[in-house]
Amino acid sequence: MEWTQNWEASTSTIWLNPTFSAVTSLGKQKTQFVVGPRINLAAPEGGKADWGWRAVLIFLFPK
Repeated sequence: MEWTQNWEASTSTIWLNPTFSAVTSLGKQKTQFVVGPRINLAAPEGGKADWGWRAVLIFLFPK
């Protein structure tokens, strides 16, 4: 979940972010991939999107 609050306007935007993730190697570099849809549950009037995508690439540096 992702929740953004605008205290001055008293509005909230709430996203549901179910994701799939995996750890793998790109050459010798360990990485984590994350991907999934973003579903808008609540937003101010005129600011609501139907849905979107979220993708993340994380480089891991284990000791």
